[in-house]
Amino acid sequence: MKKRNTKIDREIERLKLMRDEDINTSEVPEITDWSRVVVGKFYRPVKEPVTLRLDADIVAWFKSKGPGYQTRINDLLRRAMATGAVSASVRGERPVKTYREAADETHRLEPFHFPNLERHGQLEKCNHIAGLIAERGSLFASTP
Repeated sequence: MKKRNTKIDREIERLKLMRDEDINTSEVPEITDWSRVVVGKFYRPVKEPVTLRLDADIVAWFKSKGPGYQTRINDLLRRAMATGAVSASVRGERPVKTYREAADETHRLEPFHFPNLERHGQLEKCNHIAGLIAERGSLFASTP
């Protein structure tokens, strides 16, 4: 265990007992230019490890943007939470669109590219599963 410096400890205790007005700050330069200040640079919220099941294409898209995909997912969720952009399903309400409607709409959009899945030979399998989901409206529904 590291030995504490009792002189510094006494000085800190003495400063804690002083009022703000009694502390001499004349040697500390006043900051007038705040343009380079970063707010929250040292703020680190407590992280909680969770197991979360996400669609493979979503994870692949976040990973394709480079390292730090978990941080980007967290930032996206935080922005949605802060702006109140929460879907009906998160609030426990019935979604406006059915899964089939959302899947049909997704197929009309420009296709995503997933280099990581392509490299590992998983893209065809994912596309097959996505096709089944779109066709059935659910991965667990029986064949129509």
